[in-house]
Amino acid sequence: MKKIIYSAVLAVIAFACADKDYESAFREYVGINPSGVPTKVAENSAGVGIPLVFGGNTSVDKDVVVNYTIDEGTLGKYGVNYEVVGGTGATGSFTIPAGKLVKDPYKLVVRGLSDFVFEPDVKLSITLTGASDGVAIGYPFKTTFAFTIADDDCPFEFEGDLDGNDYELPDGTTGDAAVTIHDRTATEFIMEGLGTTMIDEQWAETPTLVNSVTVKIAQGGALTIDEQPVFTTDYKGSPYEYNIVGTGQINFCDGTISFTYDIVYADGSGSVAEGLGLDEPFTATIMPVKPD
Repeated sequence: MKKIIYSAVLAVIAFACADKDYESAFREYVGINPSGVPTKVAENSAGVGIPLVFGGNTSVDKDVVVNYTIDEGTLGKYGVNYEVVGGTGATGSFTIPAGKLVKDPYKLVVRGLSDFVFEPDVKLSITLTGASDGVAIGYPFKTTFAFTIADDDCPFEFEGDLDGNDYELPDGTTGDAAVTIHDRTATEFIMEGLGTTMIDEQWAETPTLVNSVTVKIAQGGALTIDEQPVFTTDYKGSPYEYNIVGTGQINFCDGTISFTYDIVYADGSGSVAEGLGLDEPFTATIMPVKPD
């Protein structure tokens, strides 16, 4: 009797599996294919592309709207630690365009947001919660995918007095920097002193006035110095006004800030680099002053 019951149970299970496989061959479904997808990406990277595949039909002649929600855990916060490319929040929807089949998946991209804060990694989990037009979610693929946004910042405090190279010429000549950075936020800081040694030693004019300069910070630590007043000098008894313009990069884990910059005449008639016969602007690498 037990043998008969056992055989019956096996028959039911086999029928159920076969029935599910039969349905998956004809129904329309969308799911996550996690094969080969990294489960850990850096905060300042292109993010993770989660493949969403559509199947159950030989041709897809319609767009499919898919709903999702992201479990942020205790450390994640949308718009602060991460974002969905094209999305607006931790819960939302996206559209898989017609024609995106299993062999040509649509990729939902989730990426970290650089915040220049040394902090723990953020663990996230995205779940598909439904789709339009009766399209099933999941089987034979997955409905959930877990991954980690890894913090790539380092505990680098660059406010205060900084030294290093104020400039470096093509022949290897350098000058000592004396830079001060203050009022730092996530999007900008105030800087004083960049170019002072260069204009004194190479241009042979001593600044009588050094202006504070606003430096913008973009995602990833990219820096921009929009053209703005920086020096007034006294050249043979006459005041000359100069502006500074340039770009740079905060190298958090190297503990340095690099700049490519030029000092230009305020009237737009030329630049110091051109006047010195240089083909490129000046380069500088500065860093916090090391204690003796």
